[in-house]
Amino acid sequence: MVVEGSSVRKNKPEKSGQLKRQGLKITRLYLQQAGFTLIEVLVAVTILAVAMGALIASGSGFVRDTAQLRDRYIASWVAQNRIAEIRIAKKWPATGEQSGLELMAGNQWEWRTQVEATQDQDMRKLTVQVFSSKDPHAAYLAVIDAYLSRGK
Repeated sequence: MVVEGSSVRKNKPEKSGQLKRQGLKITRLYLQQAGFTLIEVLVAVTILAVAMGALIASGSGFVRDTAQLRDRYIASWVAQNRIAEIRIAKKWPATGEQSGLELMAGNQWEWRTQVEATQDQDMRKLTVQVFSSKDPHAAYLAVIDAYLSRGK
């Protein structure tokens, strides 16, 4: 339809071939603009792959950190239990080092207790270190220092 000034004139194709050519032109334009090129699709897929890789890496890091925090928390319980055992024992602890194993939360934990004399003869310093028995050469998971006084 063509608008000229105030009059409206309709363009009708004179021949059926002209109609087919107009339809063909429209179809070609539509096909040329209808989709993405292969390069655009590859770039989009690459961006998605990098983003998904980053999400997976951060998710696995979160899980690893959570497991490590759980182990440290349980190791602190083992250390606190060891200190409580020494405090409720009837005999005064001798200076030196002791070690042992304790089962807690389904895992085996290795503990080392260092008992040291202080300037006050009625006080002892206790240092308890807890390791995972799965990897005894790894750094300790918990260390707790406590002081014990001889009750009079």
